[in-house]
Amino acid sequence: MPADSEIKAHAKEVALNYISYRPRSAWEVRKKLSEKGYENGVISEVISFLEEYRFLDDMEFSRMWVRSRTRDKPSGRRKISYELFRKGISRDIIEECLADYPMELEEELACLLAEKQITQKGFNLKKIEGFLLRRGFDYNIVRRVLSEILKKFG
Repeated sequence: MPADSEIKAHAKEVALNYISYRPRSAWEVRKKLSEKGYENGVISEVISFLEEYRFLDDMEFSRMWVRSRTRDKPSGRRKISYELFRKGISRDIIEECLADYPMELEEELACLLAEKQITQKGFNLKKIEGFLLRRGFDYNIVRRVLSEILKKFG
């Protein structure tokens, strides 16, 4: 049977390998280690080690996620919030990170996505509405965007 220190070293190795592919939340790493059969005490020590050396930082992870979802794959606040929640991020952190995502930017992104949909797939208000809602944009923002599109293209 391996010594305690060997088990911890192996768990650290598994965790470091797991976060080497892309940034992860502490919850994701905890879940991965749990699936690999490590005990809670070992998992907690590994998480503490990773946080101490800033390999894990849920606040920074969340900020990065919001930046990604406003730049690379535009999404509304609802979807971003849901995605972060599913990754084990606390409501407080989610709210703090979304405070940096102004409603004006959300509406601007929804408008750009709607116009892109029109150029790619044609003018169909129902499909554009569904697309924007699935992307997590607030219903009121979607209504305003559709109204603007009707003025512009209708």
